[in-house]
Amino acid sequence: MSLILPRGRLQVAHEEDPRQVLLNRVGDLSEMDLLYNQVLCAIYEMPKDAKTKGGLFIPEKTRDESLWQGKAMLVVKLGNTAFQDDEHFKFNGQRVDVGDWIVARAADGHMLELNSVPMRIYRDTHIIAKIPNPDYVW
Repeated sequence: MSLILPRGRLQVAHEEDPRQVLLNRVGDLSEMDLLYNQVLCAIYEMPKDAKTKGGLFIPEKTRDESLWQGKAMLVVKLGNTAFQDDEHFKFNGQRVDVGDWIVARAADGHMLELNSVPMRIYRDTHIIAKIPNPDYVW
């Protein structure tokens, strides 16, 4: 996650790729059927020993915010009609796929825990943006 500071973005130093860490924690979801236009997203949580690339440790309160605010998430499963045009909404080719980092408003999703990983389920229309990495937003 990043904090916007007057001099620029504060970035977390990751020892491992956060995408791969989350995908490994989530595990196999092949037996789960996500219905309709739903998108299952794993909430990015900063590591317990998170520190900036400059070496500053990130306070626990700041790390805990990621669980409840959950702005950066990883798409882990898509419903069978997610991001398909219908009579109510046209996506114009825009979509996200499994493995993409996204931004969505926490209140728009349904929170749950799956395989001990905090997650939210969103309608496809509630996904706000696709981002390059979880440090991109705070």
